[in-house]
Amino acid sequence: MQPTRTYSVPETAQLIGVSKSALYEWVKTGKAGHLHPITIGNRTVFPRTIIDQLTQPEDAA
Repeated sequence: MQPTRTYSVPETAQLIGVSKSALYEWVKTGKAGHLHPITIGNRTVFPRTIIDQLTQPEDAA
């Protein structure tokens, strides 16, 4: 089974080190634009590629 291409709010909050409520508030107020939230109905998810770029250090060359 292939992993999903998005992270949920709880997953994203844990990965970036903020609370779920703070992340929901950022999305609601437009302060999470740099995280590229995707909201469909009442569900919000974040692209894995964006979150992984923020949370995984680049390989030192």
